[in-house]
Amino acid sequence: AEYMGYNRKKAMASLLAKLRMGATGILGKRFSTVSGSKPPECDDEKIKKVYQNKISNLVKEKDIVLFMKGTAKEPQCGFSQYVSHMLAIYKVAKFHTVDVNVNPLLKKSLREYSSWPTIPQLFVKGKLVGGYDIVKEMHENGELEKLFRIEGLLYEDKVFQGDEESNQLAKCCSSFAQQPSHISFI
Repeated sequence: AEYMGYNRKKAMASLLAKLRMGATGILGKRFSTVSGSKPPECDDEKIKKVYQNKISNLVKEKDIVLFMKGTAKEPQCGFSQYVSHMLAIYKVAKFHTVDVNVNPLLKKSLREYSSWPTIPQLFVKGKLVGGYDIVKEMHENGELEKLFRIEGLLYEDKVFQGDEESNQLAKCCSSFAQQPSHISFI
């Protein structure tokens, strides 16, 4: 997100890089990665635990979460693009994306949390479905649509459960329903 030329992600990344490369800390003490000393707030293990808690809460709170490289509007990898495209094709009611490229520790934390080595990673109702290869296979054999239908996540299923006036409004706004929201961890 950029505001009047200020990019928050780049500023945070720059600050963390400076701290890790030997910038002077708040109390004037110089931290050096060579000597192994770091400011306590930059402890990688603590940051990974924070990220894993955020990941856990997010996948429990949201019905569909796609951890990917880039965003649905601007994917940075063909595999991520394919999985986000599958979600759009099935017209799931709503899905959320998280760009794992914002921080290497986020990517590492996700891999440890899910015990899955590759990105993208698709979570449905708090459970890991898998990455590109699994989603592709499920799409090809019809299991992906079946999963979304069983979980009540297909937009068309939600539209026809309401009253007639709501259905008409929803049909007019069907393109809005499949717009992903992007969640930032920074």
